[in-house]
Amino acid sequence: MPVRCNAVIFTHLLFDGGVNFNGAVPITNATGTFSVPIFSVYHSFGFLGRSANVTASLPYGVGTFQGELLQQHRQIYRSGLIDFAARFALNLKGGPRHVPS
Repeated sequence: MPVRCNAVIFTHLLFDGGVNFNGAVPITNATGTFSVPIFSVYHSFGFLGRSANVTASLPYGVGTFQGELLQQHRQIYRSGLIDFAARFALNLKGGPRHVPS
């Protein structure tokens, strides 16, 4: 990737199905739907004569979970920010810094 390139990335993850507590809690018939949209930004640049890039991501989780606790049906909704993630990458071999014309 040439230096000084930017990208905005949107990713969406969807989880839907059963939840297994392995007998740790007295919840039965547990199911859930969990959606995670992730907004990321990417920037490439030159660093020590090599090409490098940094990516920062901010996910947001939305979930609905349900099951039976002591034979009573329960349902819960949760949403909020999930842990921020950042990544720095540097090409140590190959990929010398390239400045677009």
